[in-house]
Amino acid sequence: MNMNSKIVARFLGAFLIAAAFLSPKVFAAEPTDSVRTQTVKFEDLNLSTQAGTVALYQRIHQAAKQVCEQGDARDLGAMQMQRSCIVRAESRAVDNVHSGALSAYYQTKLGHTYAVVAQNNVK
Repeated sequence: MNMNSKIVARFLGAFLIAAAFLSPKVFAAEPTDSVRTQTVKFEDLNLSTQAGTVALYQRIHQAAKQVCEQGDARDLGAMQMQRSCIVRAESRAVDNVHSGALSAYYQTKLGHTYAVVAQNNVK
């Protein structure tokens, strides 16, 4: 497991522990319930390509959906908590990968667009 994989795995574990303390459903859970974690591996991906960046985001998104699953899809409150959990998990995982391409791609998934301004100072 390379350094980036370890960072993402540690982040997701820490995030889930923090989420456990903030989620009212966790306090009502049985003591035998444990925090769910998901390791996202990406040493097989080339993050300097768009295909690699998209593939990593998809893996992070799927992992976040799995660990943030709330259960009853008919409960609006649970759905909102799940969506919020997914966004936080994805955001922190993306930040921990330290890839500009992944960060930019994630921002477009959130609907954020930024103008890029370049200046050529060559005379």
